[in-house]
Amino acid sequence: MRRVQRGAVAVLGALWLLLAVTCLMVIDVGYLLWQQREVQRIADLAAMARANSEDFCRAAAPSQLERANGVRDAGDQLAIQCGNWNPALDRGPG
Repeated sequence: MRRVQRGAVAVLGALWLLLAVTCLMVIDVGYLLWQQREVQRIADLAAMARANSEDFCRAAAPSQLERANGVRDAGDQLAIQCGNWNPALDRGPG
């Protein structure tokens, strides 16, 4: 009887090791995704802070902004306003 159960501990140990490695990988992937969200949040806040600064609107000429945004037609003009964007007041294009 003892000879039949001889490899059971090795199989059980391998299963527990596989479970531990899988849990650690899930934790690492979750941490990486959380860090990616944090870095993106910081970049978004920095971009909004720069766009809301008054000297940004004075320093950038409308033609530079048009070229940067791909506006090529002379009839399409950008309306540049400095300040804070309020989503409740945004009526969309047009």
